Amino acid sequence: MTHEFTFLFGGLNVRHPEGFEMIRPYGVPNYVFLSIKSPALFKLNGQESIVEPNSIVIIEPFTPYYYHNPDGHYIDDWFHFKCEDSLFFQKKKLSTNHFLPIAEQTNIHLLMQELVWESVYIADEVKDENLSLIIQIMLNNVAVCEKKTVLLQKYSPHNRKLRDLRLQVQSYPKEQYSVEKIANEMNISVSYFQHLYKDLFGVSFQKDVIRLKIEYAKHLLSITDLPNFEIADLCGYTSEVHFYRQFKKVTGLTPSHYQSTIEII
Repeated sequence: MTHEFTFLFGGLNVRHPEGFEMIRPYGVPNYVFLSIKSPALFKLNGQESIVEPNSIVIIEPFTPYYYHNPDGHYIDDWFHFKCEDSLFFQKKKLSTNHFLPIAEQTNIHLLMQELVWESVYIADEVKDENLSLIIQIMLNNVAVCEKKTVLLQKYSPHNRKLRDLRLQVQSYPKEQYSVEKIANEMNISVSYFQHLYKDLFGVSFQKDVIRLKIEYAKHLLSITDLPNFEIADLCGYTSEVHFYRQFKKVTGLTPSHYQSTIEII
């Protein structure tokens, strides 16, 4: 049975050290999906771009590309795949070789986790079909995000500030963020700020702050053996109990249970 998409290989939260460079002067003979989680400098098909975290690019087969982070570690989720329908991207109006800021980054990351899990642990008789369906869902979500982003970029003068704000929360999760203070600095009402933020990122500011803090906690759990109270503090929680409850609510796991599954994922 032929499936529309074929998953080849991929990785989650891959962290390359400072000085790493990916150089593909002739590209690769398949599509490459990158979910970029750190600042990066790309040269794609001869065009150089500075790329912000929380961006996605789908690189076409045999497209020359090069990327690295000139200021430190480079981090991404990625996978290689084949597409049987040569008109799929055209029909979906989904851009390739184009960097797209992603609003529903959480959904994309969860789908990436499921994709890698299915590729390793699911029975062979359903594996290829499941992987094809997950890739289809992921690309559908990216197509919706692209349409939404194009519309918002046309009509909202506040997008740049909101993206900078999100990067600030991601970079400094220990800080306490006040909606009232932020809205006042942008010279808009709290309700309008909330409306703009949710329209742009698909989630409320408060929920996004929690998600970004938990993402940082997951990163610390994966690379350190710090006790929970220290991780809670580094993520901006004054109470370890509050951190524990929010971590479990977001991930479905306790911090210790999550840490025990990292090698499996």
